[in-house]
Amino acid sequence: MIQKMSHATIYVLDQDQAKDFYVGKLAFEVKVDQSLPSGFRWFTVAPKGQSDLEIILMKVGSGTDFVEMKGGCAEKNDAKDLDAMIALLKKGMFSAGAFRTADCRKTY
Repeated sequence: MIQKMSHATIYVLDQDQAKDFYVGKLAFEVKVDQSLPSGFRWFTVAPKGQSDLEIILMKVGSGTDFVEMKGGCAEKNDAKDLDAMIALLKKGMFSAGAFRTADCRKTY
């Protein structure tokens, strides 16, 4: 039985810029920042005091070397799909959810 969610993904264009924002501006804590020899970077943060949920700040396209299953057949990720995700992120139309705060104007 699933007990609770442990990770959620927010796609970003640049993980270093995302780190500056989430850690520098929002004061989130870095949970994991690990790069593999392939260049893939696993980077997670969490709001202070909420250690049971990690937010994966995933660079769009960083999983393009992975394959996904479609209809029982493995297929490479399509460059058109990657371009579409990047375009949506740049327009601010590809969001992840909402954060709770006591005073959104003060936090902003």
